[in-house]
Amino acid sequence: MLMPLHQHARTKLTAYLAILCATVSLLGLAFFYGWFKSFELSTWDARLRAVARPEKADRRIKVVMIDESSIEFMSREQKLEWPWPREIYLPLLSYLKAAGARGVAFDLLFADNNQAFGMDDGSTFAEAIVNAAPLTVVSAISARITGEADEQSNVRKKMLRERVAKIQPYEQKFLLGLEVPRFDFVTLPFEALFRASPMLGNVRSFPDQDKVFRRLYAGGYIDDIPILSLPFALYHATQPDLAAGRELKSFADTNGQYIIRFHGPVGTYDEYSMASVIMSGVSLADGQDPVISLSEFKDSFVLIGANAPALLDLRPSPFGAEYPGVLINAAALDNILNKDFIREVPLALSMAVAAVALSLICYVAMYGGRLQWITLVLVYLAWLGVCFVAADLGWWLPMVPPLFMMVVATVSCLGFQYTFEGRQHRFIKNAFQYYVTPEVIDRIIADPSMLSLGGERRELTIFFSDIAGFTTLSEKMEPAKLVRFLNKFLSEMTDIILSSGGTIDKYEGDAIIAFWNAPLSVPDHQLRGVRAALECQRRLSALAGTFKTEFGVEVQMRVGLNTGPVTVGNFGSSTRFNYTMIGDAANLASRLEGANKVFGSRILVAETTHVGARHNGILWRKLGEIKVVGKSKTVSVFEPLDSKRSDKLLDQIEDYNSAIEAFEARDLERAYRFFSMIEGDPVSRAYLDRIAKAQQEGGLQTHVWNLTEK
Repeated sequence: MLMPLHQHARTKLTAYLAILCATVSLLGLAFFYGWFKSFELSTWDARLRAVARPEKADRRIKVVMIDESSIEFMSREQKLEWPWPREIYLPLLSYLKAAGARGVAFDLLFADNNQAFGMDDGSTFAEAIVNAAPLTVVSAISARITGEADEQSNVRKKMLRERVAKIQPYEQKFLLGLEVPRFDFVTLPFEALFRASPMLGNVRSFPDQDKVFRRLYAGGYIDDIPILSLPFALYHATQPDLAAGRELKSFADTNGQYIIRFHGPVGTYDEYSMASVIMSGVSLADGQDPVISLSEFKDSFVLIGANAPALLDLRPSPFGAEYPGVLINAAALDNILNKDFIREVPLALSMAVAAVALSLICYVAMYGGRLQWITLVLVYLAWLGVCFVAADLGWWLPMVPPLFMMVVATVSCLGFQYTFEGRQHRFIKNAFQYYVTPEVIDRIIADPSMLSLGGERRELTIFFSDIAGFTTLSEKMEPAKLVRFLNKFLSEMTDIILSSGGTIDKYEGDAIIAFWNAPLSVPDHQLRGVRAALECQRRLSALAGTFKTEFGVEVQMRVGLNTGPVTVGNFGSSTRFNYTMIGDAANLASRLEGANKVFGSRILVAETTHVGARHNGILWRKLGEIKVVGKSKTVSVFEPLDSKRSDKLLDQIEDYNSAIEAFEARDLERAYRFFSMIEGDPVSRAYLDRIAKAQQEGGLQTHVWNLTEK
């Protein structure tokens, strides 16, 4: 049974709001407790790779790699094994100074005094760093959290405090207000290098919970000593701009970290083998042309690191499980120089955007109609698209928690639809599948209000049919055989009506009552009705042999068609009703079906239907004007002629039209002459009989046919 419309709509709206509120609440909990964090991180990596643009990488950033080829070259040509003596880097510094590089940062920790192979204590290397000015050199330190402290550690921290106060006065101001880590242990460069270095940078970084490196702190505190991370230190060493530092703070996330925008995989930045750069420095010192042109490093920011697997500086990143750590610092330096770190979308805005997506997905899942699944897929794709576009614009919009809640909302809404509305849909389909086409059923399911009690005023083309002599025919058949006959007949006729877009109103024994233009609007309903009537007669002729063989009967059907305004809708009680029509136009269609007896015709069409269908390739003839029982108004009636007929009438239609014209002009002799020329036409026979009767009565009082029977 159908639920009343207002109650149905209220229940559906309540379910929609309840599911929406529940999923939005769950989304808030997911954000707060970090649910789906690992999935979110993985999808972020996919987004980052998708929007990466290697061509946007800052070409001023150069990376000098200690790679396998450099280690092999030094071993083969210089007989030096790793770790190399510090003096080996002297040609590197002289080359970069000559090239006009802005600064160089060693992503290498020179923590001990390397005196291998009889080299000095590192003072030569330290002196070279001092002499490299105006090239600024940043040396690496490594700070970590151990929970332990010893006398030696305290000595190192005292040295660092004094040195930082002297060479790096801006760090305290830059870190102010940021959430940064606090370390209790530090590894410093060997003393000569430590005291010679104009800037120090921490190489310690922290991966996300899935062990992938995506973020970087601007720095941290070793006890109370501020220290910048290596790329931030190189930036401040070359251009100590406090205003720019304050602007960079706006990119820090809620944990004080900077989300790195990687512009591409390995190879995004210009990389040079350490051996080739050292040999360029040697060649330059010997007065020869360097292997690498000096212009390559003009105004550059140089990072020196390692990608040889044996040197253990390969880290998981969004672009692979073995990504050189120096390239992570290169990407961070690029973001610093161009101020394009990734920002996290604020929580409130993320919730608002996700809530809009959830409300849309709930609405589509609850009210989507026939295109529901396509629309759902489009909404999901739109959400993914928004997240990818946001990434391209530099914003990390959480994708997985809202996506999961969208799935929960979809399943919940569809589950409600299945359990609550499924019964109603199945009821509608079962009740209407024999009366209307599947398209009409889908429309009713999409808008159940069409089945509420009451009706609407609408113009319909109405079809009434009846089997001629059915009472006599039925008396000759056994009940079971009669049922089979009726089922066969009604099924054949019904299929034709439904396929033309008509609606079956009801069956009354052998009679079929149908109409067009409700519940769905059909602009050409008159034409559809006429064509259906013609097709029904053709089908009946084709089945004549079958009916004769199986049932022993000859079947002829009369059809009446009229177009006019009626009230159509559901009529009955609140528990049982029918979708039907009420109105004078329906009564006239019924009378026209019976009027076929007068003319001997098979299809009788009112003028209102004829007007809407006449210019569509159908051949017509006027049967006359009639006045039905209970009506004072005259109705012009017409018969559509089957163009597939092979009888003589089609060849004599002009004679017929002349006969009708003479009859309506009361020129009975002329009318009689033309009607007599038409052979085998029941309508002409009816006119001849009436003319003969009129002549016996002394003349024709009116050309109108006054019907005395319904």
